Amino acid sequence: ENILNTGIKKIVIGMNDLTSFVFGTVRENEWHKMEGEIMMNIITDIYNKASKANVDMIVAGYLSKELIQELNSRGIMCAVHYNLIPKVFNRLVDNPKHLEDVKKMTKEKIKQMQNKEQ
Repeated sequence: ENILNTGIKKIVIGMNDLTSFVFGTVRENEWHKMEGEIMMNIITDIYNKASKANVDMIVAGYLSKELIQELNSRGIMCAVHYNLIPKVFNRLVDNPKHLEDVKKMTKEKIKQMQNKEQ
């Protein structure tokens, strides 16, 4: 609640990060369960508090169709990783590989900038 009262306007909850933090584990571990009741309660609690503070909130990451539906039914917006768009929305995406090129180029530019600073 203290964070919500700092004047922020938006919160993006990364499900992998939140799940890893809550359960003290890493992705693809048997304990890494994004869709359980504990996670839904935490996210819903954050959403309710954010709404009261007029802070927009969205959940993002590698989300299943079921998780998106559950969150949406609670009024919580989601942003799915672009690799999952065909699976989750039954929709093809033109040139999905171009984002990998953009990511690679961005990392190269950051590395170049870091080398110049040294």
